[in-house]
Amino acid sequence: MIIRLTLALFLAALAGFLIANAVYEFKLAPSEPIFLLSAFLMLGSFTVLLLLGLGAASNQLAGAIAAYFSRQRRLERQILFYFHYRNRLDRLHRLKSVRIRYFNRLKRERLFRNSGR
Repeated sequence: MIIRLTLALFLAALAGFLIANAVYEFKLAPSEPIFLLSAFLMLGSFTVLLLLGLGAASNQLAGAIAAYFSRQRRLERQILFYFHYRNRLDRLHRLKSVRIRYFNRLKRERLFRNSGR
């Protein structure tokens, strides 16, 4: 509905410009008021279109913010946090155990070499 209004205003402005141009060319009447009216119609159509876009963008933003702070999304983020936290702890445990085994093997080899002398 609003898009139709915007399109109608734009087309009326274009028609007004064409009429004003014809009036100017044939010197029938002063064409400045028709140019001004057409300019205001075009400005109005673009303003309505801009406001419609801003309204749609703000509506999308409000929906995204509401969805982000919803209980379900908060719980999903919390579960993902614990999942990644657990994976990080498992990876750290594996790396520490590999390090401990490596240093224990080095100690054993050193003790074995020293005991053979």
